[in-house]
Amino acid sequence: MEVPQALRQVFDSFPLKTYPSITASTSSQLEVLEARKFYFTSSSKTTSLAKSSSIILGINNVVEYRDIILPSDPVSLSQCLIICHKNGLKLPLATRKGITDENASNCLMTLSHQAAPDSQLPILIEDNKKNDGGEPIRSLIPSYSIVNSNKKDLSDSSDILINDMMDTKLIDLWLTCLMVDPNVNPPVLSKIFTLESFPSVTSSLSGLYISALLQDIPRWRSYEIRHSNLFRNSKLKDTITSVVRKSDNSALQAFYIHQLSEVRDLLELISDYVLESDCMILKMKLTGFLLSVDLILYDTELGKIIKQCSYLEKAYSNI
Repeated sequence: MEVPQALRQVFDSFPLKTYPSITASTSSQLEVLEARKFYFTSSSKTTSLAKSSSIILGINNVVEYRDIILPSDPVSLSQCLIICHKNGLKLPLATRKGITDENASNCLMTLSHQAAPDSQLPILIEDNKKNDGGEPIRSLIPSYSIVNSNKKDLSDSSDILINDMMDTKLIDLWLTCLMVDPNVNPPVLSKIFTLESFPSVTSSLSGLYISALLQDIPRWRSYEIRHSNLFRNSKLKDTITSVVRKSDNSALQAFYIHQLSEVRDLLELISDYVLESDCMILKMKLTGFLLSVDLILYDTELGKIIKQCSYLEKAYSNI
């Protein structure tokens, strides 16, 4: 059967050709990924587990304090400190950016929160090396599982109660602060979250990016479920800053004021307990909360209260 002339011309115009395979990653892509990594350093206390496996803690962003690299949000910072304590690792240093020792495979890595299965960070990525030299087994542990695993290490009922207070009362307050405090603006959010892909804060599009982030925040840590009354009449509202917030703003504002009225006494209660306790998990969790607020949210109403917390000086000495 003869191929019609018109069809032949099409095939002649676009001849079949075999193209080489595309590499999984290019050098430029690897450079971008490496720029997002901040390596822990080993010490004489580094465990054999930390040396034989790769631990990557996926976090929102980092903040620098006296050449020390710290995760920018309280949950990630707390988990980072706990990982260091459990595995005998030292916090990343800004002066060692891009420098690794022979065992440096454990690191912090900044990610978009949308990279997580439940759209919240941190996530823990572990590569456990096989004894037979085969490909390592990679596992991804979501945020809620990381937090729950810490609770399993607690046996004392009072420790568990204080831990729950920090996981709910304090973190809920931090989330409310992000949503409604007038001093949490785009530049502040860009310090907490990895927003390099955002347009400049003066761009008319930046509000749309940030509004998407703020609509995800109520879902974190089951906040929207615990405080469902705040979202019963939820709707999209344009604010003056073009940020769309999925909430009844007046109800959230009132809730924020109520939380602030309670947190001073709550912090003193927790601080007094942690000072007398030998539980390192509680110390690291309180440290993570206080430092993340004091280093970034210092101009907020929450930040002003944190400045007066009796444990703040001790928190800085813990790192």
